[in-house]
Amino acid sequence: MWVRIFCSIFILSLAAIAERDIRERIIPDMWIIICLFSGISMLFFAEAALFIDDDFSLIYQAFRELPGELWTGFSDALLQGFKGAFGVWGIWLFMAAVSALFGQPPPFGMGDARLFAVLSLCLGPMAVLRIFCLSCLLSGLWCAALLALKKIKRKDQIAFGPFISLSTVIYLLSSSHMCFTSLSMLQV
Repeated sequence: MWVRIFCSIFILSLAAIAERDIRERIIPDMWIIICLFSGISMLFFAEAALFIDDDFSLIYQAFRELPGELWTGFSDALLQGFKGAFGVWGIWLFMAAVSALFGQPPPFGMGDARLFAVLSLCLGPMAVLRIFCLSCLLSGLWCAALLALKKIKRKDQIAFGPFISLSTVIYLLSSSHMCFTSLSMLQV
């Protein structure tokens, strides 16, 4: 039950991030912190391992072991998440440096980088790689459609947060390890 509650909070905060990024082109820290809290809370509960990426299968085992070993599995999962989060920051810094060499702004903003870091911490580095690839694909298709319809110009920028949020929700719903085993939670 708690996992579903925190999963719902996680998804609703992603929706709020998408809405605010579309409207104001900013991802508020408050929503990133809510994502972080709800994601870490999902990790802490035993059922959370049902949707965590394969890299985090050790959490599932840890929650089924003795209580003394519970913290070891949880801390190992967080360590993997921190590695992924620092990887995201490293990639962002590299892309920002390369962009600066050519006098261009970074390809995505600091809010996007913080969101990817939080997602890496909560879902694991391999999940974030999948989410990043899907986000790039979806945003590329969206831009191609807008360019074809002449709604934007080639140099225009779009908000990337909505594509990150949508890709994360798609990942969570399509994952074989999702926190709820059916869509019955979404039905009224």
